[in-house]
Amino acid sequence: MRATAITTGLAMASNLWADLAIRGMDEPAAAVTQPANNTASVANFAIGDSYLRIVDIGPGEAKLQIANKSFVKPSGTGPVVYLTGAIHIADAGFYTSVQSMLDTMDVVLFEGVRPKGGSRLPADATDEQRETATKDRVEMVASIVKAVWEASGTMPRSLAEIGEAKPKLESMLEDLAVDGWGNPIAIEVINATSKPAGNADDSKTATEKSSNAGNSIRVFSHGKDHAAGGDGHSGDVEQIVSAPKSGPSKNKNLQEKLAKAFGLSYQGEAMNTSKPNWRSSDLSIDQIIKRAKESGGDASLLLSMLDGNSVLAKLGGFVLGFIEASPALRATMKVTLVEVLANADPQASGAALGKGGGALMKVIIEDRNDVVLDDLAKIMAGEPRVKTVAAFYGAGHMADMEKKLVGRYGYEPGEVVWIDAVLLNAEEMGINEKDFAKMRKSAAASAKGLMKKTDKK
Repeated sequence: MRATAITTGLAMASNLWADLAIRGMDEPAAAVTQPANNTASVANFAIGDSYLRIVDIGPGEAKLQIANKSFVKPSGTGPVVYLTGAIHIADAGFYTSVQSMLDTMDVVLFEGVRPKGGSRLPADATDEQRETATKDRVEMVASIVKAVWEASGTMPRSLAEIGEAKPKLESMLEDLAVDGWGNPIAIEVINATSKPAGNADDSKTATEKSSNAGNSIRVFSHGKDHAAGGDGHSGDVEQIVSAPKSGPSKNKNLQEKLAKAFGLSYQGEAMNTSKPNWRSSDLSIDQIIKRAKESGGDASLLLSMLDGNSVLAKLGGFVLGFIEASPALRATMKVTLVEVLANADPQASGAALGKGGGALMKVIIEDRNDVVLDDLAKIMAGEPRVKTVAAFYGAGHMADMEKKLVGRYGYEPGEVVWIDAVLLNAEEMGINEKDFAKMRKSAAASAKGLMKKTDKK
């Protein structure tokens, strides 16, 4: 079934892209008024139980659910830990429920790969390491400035202005806008005749800068000595961001297109991770590349898929355009998507990437989980007032994460709450119950068949 194969590939690609989604590049959506009334009853669970399941409601109706599991220590010490499964496209009500629940936690450790240069430097880092980090961070700040400028059509005149306008970027800029020596990375407006070097513009007042009709932005660090000019480690590091050639960009990433095609919502738009209790807990993209290479994996395919201008992304968007335009095809694909997600296996996704895929998935799943477990250990050791901690990560991470939570820190299973993620209703999708049943059976068989094939590689 060709349509099933296409959606299976798109769903697996979406899971992989989501695992490497750069933190903070999406704006928070407007508040959703839909009531959060889709939480199922509470029940106990065992280690190893799935975080995803399909529940049959009745003829022509089923739903995909995701688990939120609690873990406690028998001694009663330490915070209650919740492993909350994430899915990157779902019904709007799922995100409303999860947001409301997580906002009540003392701390939420959430996934979102840190940008290049976003990893923390050790206290004994050399000047060479600090200079490399500075170059990476200046490059990433420049890319953020460019993205914001292209998306809005308005030149940002300070990093503070960007943070105020886009709260999800604020915490990321706090990490990135500091060079390797702890000095601030700044931006300045330059006009067509200005030379982006030294401190030529440093004497201008904020008012003068705000009225500057320049068409470029300089992103810079003054290096180790925090003074303009200089050589070696004290030399300036800079990037120039030119004005966009066209108006505001309307490009969407593949997951947004996937959600739109299936009539669902996208996590990056629907949830707000900028609240005070939310903490990024993840590796940086350069750490993933380095670890993947050291383990014999190759992150180049995933990085190419992250690029919205890549052939893979454009092909996926082209296919999704047809799906969105056809109600019958949309129904088929939505059913297939749910079955693929319910039967997805991170290791199978790794095998689908070919040689080195298993090693790469180990980095993407296990190494990133270790960051969460290490952050939890720091909370237990240094923040006694924290009584509840949630880890909000893709459902594919949870089998490894809960095993480590139990093995390393002595936690035991508590309770599970199942939250409705995607509702399938034959009548609403415009198909009869018989065709709905056939569609589900075929999609499930296709998804399971793909998992078996990749297992053999």
